[in-house]
Amino acid sequence: LDEAAQQLASIVELCDLISKNPNKVRSLNVDAVIRADYYACSGLFDHARDIYEEAILTVRTVRYFTQVFDEYAQFEEVSLNKRMEMVAKDPSATSEDDIDVE
Repeated sequence: LDEAAQQLASIVELCDLISKNPNKVRSLNVDAVIRADYYACSGLFDHARDIYEEAILTVRTVRYFTQVFDEYAQFEEVSLNKRMEMVAKDPSATSEDDIDVE
């Protein structure tokens, strides 16, 4: 699977766990995770980042922190790869664009 498909599969798995175990999920901000995914899919990456960061700050267990952090890291990796592809394909890209990606 490519990275986007892996990220989607992880999000679907997390949402499936949440929906099947609503009474067991106490330390994860479910709303934030779903909103972050929505904003990421909508191309509103700054909103998604804000929500991931909020979720990281509000979790109360290592397990949920790890899940949110992993999703956030995958989101950032996919975002950066897409940006690097855009800069590589843009014939008018400058060295400033390369630095911005780094």
